[in-house]
Amino acid sequence: MFQVVLPENFQRPFFSGNLSAFWRRWHISLGLWAKEYIMYPLLKSEAFQAIGKQSRKLLGKKVGKNIPTYVGMLILWIVIGIWHGGSAKLIFAAGILPWIFIVGGQFMQPFFDSIVRVLRINKDCFSYRLFSSLRTISLMCLIWLFAMAGGGEFGGFLRLKQMMDLNPWILFDGSLYGFGLDINDFVIIAISFFAILIVSYFQEKGYQIRQTIERQNIVFQWILLLSGIFTVLMFGVYGPGYNPADFIYAGF
Repeated sequence: MFQVVLPENFQRPFFSGNLSAFWRRWHISLGLWAKEYIMYPLLKSEAFQAIGKQSRKLLGKKVGKNIPTYVGMLILWIVIGIWHGGSAKLIFAAGILPWIFIVGGQFMQPFFDSIVRVLRINKDCFSYRLFSSLRTISLMCLIWLFAMAGGGEFGGFLRLKQMMDLNPWILFDGSLYGFGLDINDFVIIAISFFAILIVSYFQEKGYQIRQTIERQNIVFQWILLLSGIFTVLMFGVYGPGYNPADFIYAGF
């Protein structure tokens, strides 16, 4: 509206094949700021240069050269955990845990590559990309479980233990409707999810959805836009007790 071009902040992160790619697509502005003002200055500092030199001497050139990067990443992720709220739970869930997954994934990459070679897995097909995305989403859900779980710093471990007690019948006996959402809510969530998924898929393939709509006849544009507006008005969350200015992480 004011001819101010803002940087892209999210780029369909749930299509990412690994956590490193996820965080390059998620909260892009925060990630770029953290790299430019925390990560890079640390790696260029005399202390980290000394750590790198000593690491290469003790662990060898191949392993030692990565130690300063891993230490810098740990500091960066702790800062991101502090940014999310600063509690011990959030520093672990939004900081240390992602760092463990990312660094652990890099250490395990040769093992994963050997499995791919032995099983002759085609990494360029749709099924493998789907598997990679689902794996990334599962790891992120685990991170968010620790971030959102009540019960203090160890609430995430308690929730994880409770999840191991699998009870598939809750999908069929109506138990799911006792947590605040009824059948109509689940239908709306499902429709909204697939609508967003379809649009995001075409965007990921390079289609410019908004520009495509703008090229249509004005009647079709207004029908589509008004349908979206009235859908939000009818099914959106608002009213007494709802404050749209609440910080998104207030529930943490």
